[in-house]
Amino acid sequence: MAVTRNDLEYAMHIVRIKKRYENAYVPLIRRAIEQQIQPVIDAIRTYGINVAQISIGIISPQPINKVLKGLYLNITPKEALREWRKLKRTKAGFGEPSAEWLAFIDRFYEDNILNNSVQEITETTKKRLRLIFEQGITEGLGIDDIVKLMQDAGLQLIRARL
Repeated sequence: MAVTRNDLEYAMHIVRIKKRYENAYVPLIRRAIEQQIQPVIDAIRTYGINVAQISIGIISPQPINKVLKGLYLNITPKEALREWRKLKRTKAGFGEPSAEWLAFIDRFYEDNILNNSVQEITETTKKRLRLIFEQGITEGLGIDDIVKLMQDAGLQLIRARL
């Protein structure tokens, strides 16, 4: 089956929508990752490496959860409405998402996204922090250097885009 002009236009439309939401949410996800890491940084500065390594185990998924849930509850109804209108070729007869629809999205998020994506992001953050500690100890780095590795803005941005 050949790709049509309409197929390409629709694909470009989806790319533009994705980019718009990425521009809005990547900074929020980045800040959420930084919020997850901050208690470990505080622990290393206050109590040292050993306590900070232990504190990795109690990193909360809550900052990531809050942002991703907001993203899903914001985007899903908007994009569903946009597609519905496009299919119906009219704006009449379909208004704001109902409470039932929003509750469905919330349940879907809790059942699927929270238990998969949020936990996966949090576990990856923990793994990265453990590797940073391992690297710092192996290389004989001081606390300030290890903290710098943890705060590497490029790393947080890459993680947020994933």
